[in-house]
Amino acid sequence: MGKILDFFSFFIRRFHPKVNAGIARVLAFLAYHVFRLRRKIVEKNLDIVFGDTKSKKEKQEIAYQSYKNLSLSFMECLAMPSGDIHKTVTVRGMENIEFAKDGAYILAPHLGNWEAMGSKIANLGFELIGVAKNVGSKSVNEYIWNMRVRNGTVPIPRSQKGDAFKKIAEHIENKNWVGVYLDH
Repeated sequence: MGKILDFFSFFIRRFHPKVNAGIARVLAFLAYHVFRLRRKIVEKNLDIVFGDTKSKKEKQEIAYQSYKNLSLSFMECLAMPSGDIHKTVTVRGMENIEFAKDGAYILAPHLGNWEAMGSKIANLGFELIGVAKNVGSKSVNEYIWNMRVRNGTVPIPRSQKGDAFKKIAEHIENKNWVGVYLDH
């Protein structure tokens, strides 16, 4: 699978970003509406979060938008040559980053393109450690892991609850930045 992703990445890099965004929308449509990948899980989670405060249609729209966002992030990663994804990120509030030069613990929602954000922080000269769950098959995990390393992020694997705490503590003691999604 990694070789297939490399093959697609070779061509996707040559497309205009608007073309890649269109491809991302098609991928999201296929994943959500046709193949219904993890759709029941996503909708169940949205029921937990929103309960009766949002209609079924509103929750389905939120779910579909999340598929679109994930597909766009995926395409952005494939479109960037190794180590260049940081160029897509603009930093606002640089004084906050400079204030936290002795390390930081970043706890954030699972929004946006963390691959780009991690690469930007690394490019600014900070070591960012990212706690990461496995995704998909072994070869897809390996591809994503290698991409993160090429872009400057040091991934910490997480396979079950609590198994990354010791490594997180070590990195914080060493004044590194540690990034964690709220849902990881």
